[in-house]
Amino acid sequence: LDVTRCSQLEELPNMEILVCLEELWAGNCVKLNRITGCSHLEKLPGMETMVCLQELWAEGCVQLKSIRGLAQCTRLRILSISGCSELEELPSMEALVCLEELWANGCVKLK
Repeated sequence: LDVTRCSQLEELPNMEILVCLEELWAGNCVKLNRITGCSHLEKLPGMETMVCLQELWAEGCVQLKSIRGLAQCTRLRILSISGCSELEELPSMEALVCLEELWANGCVKLK
């Protein structure tokens, strides 16, 4: 799914109905503040341009190996990556000064 440059897009609701979604391209969606229900994702490119993202719910994304550009999501309050069993690394999170909740149960390969 490519919603790149949808500059007015604020939310991606009902993503759970896209049961075969493997890639979400949402670069330059500067107002996007919530992504949920993407359990089959393999890639999350363009995170560095999602400067308004406040909530990322990527639970059970068993094919997801990394989340690049997360450090630029400085407004991120909730990061839920529970059950992402293939997730191997997260970028530095020191810039995520608004982060209130981090859920990472079952991320057995996370270093």
